[in-house]
Amino acid sequence: MTACSEPQEAAKSESIQTETQVESTNEVVLAADIEWEKLNPARGDQSPPSRNNLG
Repeated sequence: MTACSEPQEAAKSESIQTETQVESTNEVVLAADIEWEKLNPARGDQSPPSRNNLG
């Protein structure tokens, strides 16, 4: 933590490195392979379609 009265050099030396590498899980699929379902099944035929893209 730094205060306004501290020089910038001191503030830089106290910074915490929090770099994290995350592996990408993106996948390209054909439109024909998307599984469509009802967004709100309780609405029956009035429910708009949606795709399950959460895995």
